[in-house]
Amino acid sequence: MNRFALCTLLVWLVAPSSAALARDSGTSALAGTLLPRFSTGGQRINSASAAPITTTLVADGAVAPVTWAASSGSLPPGITLSPNGTFSGTSTATGQHGFVARIVDGSGASASAAFVIDINANVTFGSVQPMSFTAGSTGLPVNFTVYLPPSYASSTTRRYPVLFHLHGIGGAHNGNQIVAVPRSHEAAVRAGLVQELILVFPDGFQDSFWADSVNSAKPAETHLVQELLPYIDNNFRTIAAPGFRIIQGFSMVLVPQSSPPNSLICSGLASSMTAPCCLGTRCGNATRNSHKKSSTMTVRALICIRPGHG
Repeated sequence: MNRFALCTLLVWLVAPSSAALARDSGTSALAGTLLPRFSTGGQRINSASAAPITTTLVADGAVAPVTWAASSGSLPPGITLSPNGTFSGTSTATGQHGFVARIVDGSGASASAAFVIDINANVTFGSVQPMSFTAGSTGLPVNFTVYLPPSYASSTTRRYPVLFHLHGIGGAHNGNQIVAVPRSHEAAVRAGLVQELILVFPDGFQDSFWADSVNSAKPAETHLVQELLPYIDNNFRTIAAPGFRIIQGFSMVLVPQSSPPNSLICSGLASSMTAPCCLGTRCGNATRNSHKKSSTMTVRALICIRPGHG
């Protein structure tokens, strides 16, 4: 089974081509070991308009001290690259900005790579709607927020893949993610990296770890799998097939433990993890609070491919 590495909140991740990573010739024998990238992974990032860029440039295999410089292309207006690989300033110039950065490390090795910074507009072109319905299985409200892409209202026969974004501990369905994720998604669509999606933001009762609680007060797993998934397919123009459902999440998101992968009719997982050990079989029940049930989630359309955390 393929394993996806952690990259971003985007669904389909695009690996850089060999042409995107051009190393200088005529340097020391260590030159081929330098792998320039953003500290968050890859050669592309999104940034909100007028916001500082907190990621930095790094190079795997580099020997300190290192010196970075932009050798060609254009950084977003207002943004500068420091020799230590950090960025200063902010930019309101929305769109993609491509540049080539060159690193020279303490051993004299050097390498260059092409990077893209995409400045997101402070606007969402699709619609974002908080919604709720009563669960037949629990009698409790199922709260969620849904994003519909810009073409949804006019393309009345078109059907869309669905991405479920699960919030982290302490969060809710209507947190900051309902702004950041749609804007990043729309930027990726404009860049031609992904197609339009329906985005669904379920509610995980703040700290459920997406498992049902023993006392049934927080039926997060039941609401997600038995209630919300079929509700979305029945009420929105989705492509109701495993290859067109994706799940991603933050922090407390768990891959189901007890069901073998071949029992899951699913697509893939992209996760923005602060603690990689909180995903997959390495997590176990020990990471769940004692008031949580051990998950028996069969997730018959959500997740089966774990991130490549080894």
